[in-house]
Amino acid sequence: MPCISVTKIAAVAAVLSAMVAPAYAYIDPGMGSLALQALIGAVAGGVFAARMWWARIVSFLPGARKKPSTDADAASDKTPS
Repeated sequence: MPCISVTKIAAVAAVLSAMVAPAYAYIDPGMGSLALQALIGAVAGGVFAARMWWARIVSFLPGARKKPSTDADAASDKTPS
């Protein structure tokens, strides 16, 4: 089984990309709305991911706020004498 090196693959890709003819493609007005929709979706996905991982993000920051204690936590800390 012959081993194909990365440099050979890169050389073939460079030669093939140099031989590409112009496509004369038409970009219609709907392409702008598609690009805008993709941008909005990417931003919304980033916000969603950041909200899902917010606790981990904050824990890496210096001076991160600690979770405030509740009355239930205070009651469980007391030991009966």
